[in-house]
Amino acid sequence: MTTSGLLAVVGLCFLFGVNVFRAATQSITVDEAFTYLTFVAPSLNAMNALYDANNHVLNTLLAKAAVQLFGASELAVRLPSLLGGLAYFAALWLVCRRLFGQGGWFLLALALNSLNPFLLDYLSAARGYSLALGLWMWALYLLLEGRAAPRRLALAGVLMGLSITANLVFLVPCLGLVASFVLISTAEQWRTAGAPAALRRMLTGAAAPLVPAAAVAGAILWAPLQSAERAHFYYGSLNSKDALRSLMDALLFHGHTVVNLQPPLEPLLRSAPYWMIVTGVLALAAVTLWDILRWFLAPPQRKPAVPRHLIPGTLFFSALLLAILRRGFGILYPGPRTGLYFMPLLFLACLWLLARLDGPRPLRRAAALVAALPVLGVLLQFALQFNTAYYFDFRNEAGTRRILARLGELRRRAAIERVRLGVSPFLRYGYDFYRRTQGLHWLELAPLDGPTCLFDYYVLLSDERETVIPKYRLSVDYHDEISGATLARFDPAALPELADLRRLGYRDGIPCRVDFRALGPVADMRRPDGPAHLLRDFLATGEHPDKAWAAQKPALVLRVPDAARHELCVDFLIHSQNLAQVGPQTLTFRLNGRLLDHIRYDTEGRRAYRKPVPAGWLRPGGIAVVEIDADKCFLSPLDGQKLSIVFFRAGLTRR
Repeated sequence: MTTSGLLAVVGLCFLFGVNVFRAATQSITVDEAFTYLTFVAPSLNAMNALYDANNHVLNTLLAKAAVQLFGASELAVRLPSLLGGLAYFAALWLVCRRLFGQGGWFLLALALNSLNPFLLDYLSAARGYSLALGLWMWALYLLLEGRAAPRRLALAGVLMGLSITANLVFLVPCLGLVASFVLISTAEQWRTAGAPAALRRMLTGAAAPLVPAAAVAGAILWAPLQSAERAHFYYGSLNSKDALRSLMDALLFHGHTVVNLQPPLEPLLRSAPYWMIVTGVLALAAVTLWDILRWFLAPPQRKPAVPRHLIPGTLFFSALLLAILRRGFGILYPGPRTGLYFMPLLFLACLWLLARLDGPRPLRRAAALVAALPVLGVLLQFALQFNTAYYFDFRNEAGTRRILARLGELRRRAAIERVRLGVSPFLRYGYDFYRRTQGLHWLELAPLDGPTCLFDYYVLLSDERETVIPKYRLSVDYHDEISGATLARFDPAALPELADLRRLGYRDGIPCRVDFRALGPVADMRRPDGPAHLLRDFLATGEHPDKAWAAQKPALVLRVPDAARHELCVDFLIHSQNLAQVGPQTLTFRLNGRLLDHIRYDTEGRRAYRKPVPAGWLRPGGIAVVEIDADKCFLSPLDGQKLSIVFFRAGLTRR
């Protein structure tokens, strides 16, 4: 092995180690968590019952196996992606050596196709892109050899079939690769053996890889695709210009930039790469067509064309197929992730063009030097954007692990049994992943569009932080610099009023504003103001307005009248149907998030709960949020609603 080859191996091993480090240390992202919760954790039957573009089937199946072997963790669910990244690096080394030898062009091709930070993100994130790319790259290497041996073509077909099952978007580059190979090899056969032999070569050259690819992909994807609909394929761009611009933004503006992106430089710097790529592709097309024409007119003894033209041919056929799918079937153009295969194709094709410039030697050198300047600029961008702290598409979630660690520390310090955490829907999957996999039974997640005053803590993104913190007078406990997420605490006892407090799901289910200045220390369903105290999980009672059915986690609010010592009183009914369906019921009473009691009820009938409120728990003139959590609910025979108790009255009385 030459020095450049050894240097390349060392560099690729280093990058693979970086990928492993990132997979083990970076917080789970929303797409990864959604995949785990929806497809990896459930059974195979449950996985196949629901299709979503997020389900990269082969990657999901391997993640299931990894979780079974090693337990649920970030590293386990990302293990298939790491293996795909390793396969990609190995195949890339072989492809670059096949195309460029082992000199300077070889190292440049490896650097461009391995240091790309956006590509590196998906070589460790628990998605199917890495596995699909690695398998596809191996198929490319097999076909680059230029020989139409049936076993070699069949193996390439199997690899392409597996690539498609790892990520369905790789159907496009796989078909583009086969089309390019078949066309070039058929043209070679036509030159040497005539049209009949060329026709036979076309048929066998297409069938040898496509039949095993279809068999493998069909066997694995048949069951999941049974429930697929067109609406499930929702990610992409409406036109080719937006698709290319988004690809360039992900490629070149992943993080830091060579110069600060501020007007008037920003429009120029963001549009320049787009026009450079368009110009480069047009030049590549012209040179490729000219080279193919010269090859076709040259004597048949000339070197075979497959290694020379397979890469640009695959690039053009893939782009053509995408245009056909968009025009004929309305399929969206790929976004940065779903068009990930274009990055190595484009770099390899452009470097192939630079390495094979014809003409006088000084002119070739000058042209190569001018063309190499943007290439070196791209490499500089890659170096500036290199990071191990976050994934480009999911930077907002980079702090999930740190925020949960801080939240656990605050919980232990305050001796709180349960924490109710309000998170945006975008972040909720990641927190739910850790809640389930790490056994965080003390953590209860709630959406930010729920009754926000009941949260103990909030996780807020930058656009939410500016409005929610002052609105509810939250105190910031932790701010994550990388993700921009903030952990903020809410203390309901510290607020004299919350004019924007909302209740959901009571009677007509329409949110309404509640002015706490009008509330009193007693919530009695026989009084007109009784329903105004109810915040969450109370249901309509129809012809019995003097009581309210409660679901599993009902909550209500009372106003603290004065500084005297108080006793919490709650009057409710344990229904006979509850005992008949689910047996004895345990109720947990909390006041402003603090545990008051666990009470087990073995018999039906009306009950009166009484408990003195510890000193310091309430502030005169403030509010008291009463939560009653039931461990079991029974199903109503009328409408199937989950019900726990029948609520009559609650209040704060002087001791």
